Amino acid sequence: MPECYEVKRIADYLIGNGLVNQRLGSIRFMNSGNRILSGIEEVSLSNKLINSQLQSIQVKAKYTGFTFSSGTVIMHYRFTGIPHLRNIDYGNALHSIYSLPITTKKEEHCRFVWQFDNHQLEFYDTRCLSKLYFYQNYQFEETPQYQSLAPDLRQGQFLSYTEFKDDTRRLSMNIKTWLLDQTRSPSGIGNYLACEILFLAKLNPFIKVDHISHRQYNRLIQSF
Repeated sequence: MPECYEVKRIADYLIGNGLVNQRLGSIRFMNSGNRILSGIEEVSLSNKLINSQLQSIQVKAKYTGFTFSSGTVIMHYRFTGIPHLRNIDYGNALHSIYSLPITTKKEEHCRFVWQFDNHQLEFYDTRCLSKLYFYQNYQFEETPQYQSLAPDLRQGQFLSYTEFKDDTRRLSMNIKTWLLDQTRSPSGIGNYLACEILFLAKLNPFIKVDHISHRQYNRLIQSF
């Protein structure tokens, strides 16, 4: 699934190809795509977004915020979702994410289409597991998802060892579970990144987080 860095590259692809500042002319869901909607119906979403201008595309951890003049759409791509701009491919930017429909798109996996002034954004999800939320008149930073997330990997905010020990003193979880906890810094880590980080740090993923020594913690931080 796309994790922090991949989600940022997806956003860069959309921004780099000029999607920001375009007006959204229509929304169309198909192939059970309305299953990804959370807390809002298709007709209501269309009424609130159509004719709005896309003002920014921002990322925090694994979440993407599409901020329109009428509010913010939050997308969580989860395991198999990814947006495409029609006739503009990703090149090699996401070649490491084998589970995503990047080069082998099938029409039955297209869940919705956003038609902008000069671009058609098509959202593909092979298993329809993604989630879409809408917050009217909210900026991305004001949404519950943004507020609940710790600073992500790109911000490089790591606890000191003393802070780490204070934070984990009463936790019974193992170190891998701690890495996957999106409410603890750094957020944006999924299963494959957690495995890579622990391998580089030479740490057993099942070691209890409150048993991590100062030396082990230093190795962990150096492996990000």
